[in-house]
Amino acid sequence: MKFIIYEEDKSVTVVSPAYSLCVDEENIEDFLNKIALKVIPKGLSYFFIENTEMPTLFREAWKISEEKIIIDMEKAREIKMNEIRELRSAKLAELDIEELKVMRKKDKIQLDELYIKKERLCDLPATYDLLQFVTAEELAEALPEELA
Repeated sequence: MKFIIYEEDKSVTVVSPAYSLCVDEENIEDFLNKIALKVIPKGLSYFFIENTEMPTLFREAWKISEEKIIIDMEKAREIKMNEIRELRSAKLAELDIEELKVMRKKDKIQLDELYIKKERLCDLPATYDLLQFVTAEELAEALPEELA
């Protein structure tokens, strides 16, 4: 199955035609061109891509290069860091609750350990190097041990 791909305002758009409307399998390219002319704004170029060639990760980081969809790794790293920040915020909220419990016990050693954990979490955006992940697949799997 093929999709129609075009880019507008630095955003990649994927059009998935209703193939049931195409009665003649030999004229799929003609069918796709007719659909493209109806849905794609005038003046924008488009191309067709097989579903097997579509990336599956970091949708907001897709861009078009030589009639292929590629992943802009710089954008993908920004997306991943935002994901890490969200996970970090949830973990910090958990530690805030734990901190209150420890404060009630007046356990200075455990409280110091919590402060160290929280400080490491706060420092993650500055200390966790996403440049070490070269592929989108590696990046998608990346997770600091503090959040595991």
